[in-house]
Amino acid sequence: MRRPLTLGIVSVAVAAALASAFFAWVNMYPNGDDPKNIRYVLWTYALNRNMNLDDAVNAMAHDSYPERMVVGLTKDQIVERFGYLRPAWGGYVPPGSEAFSLRRSIWVVILTDGIAVKLYLCKG
Repeated sequence: MRRPLTLGIVSVAVAAALASAFFAWVNMYPNGDDPKNIRYVLWTYALNRNMNLDDAVNAMAHDSYPERMVVGLTKDQIVERFGYLRPAWGGYVPPGSEAFSLRRSIWVVILTDGIAVKLYLCKG
């Protein structure tokens, strides 16, 4: 009879530890434009549909691998993920390709044959 009681106590202890770790994470990275913010991390794995998308594109500037959220997607998939695209002006665009800015950000995505092939951070 001790075994189920021990398992229950261990389960409660593990749940409490995970909850406190989660709340510590939330409090350590409260800014939405921080790539370590829990909302942004969940959004990168498509687990947060309520992400402020302007914060998301700002957080991408400090993300270690922002290309993973764009490269390989179609234009429609990018619009679904980021809300909208704007035509990008200036700069070289290879023949047969098109360039768009993600929202009102400094990110430019190059699409070739309708698929995103490159993501640039245009610092100006």
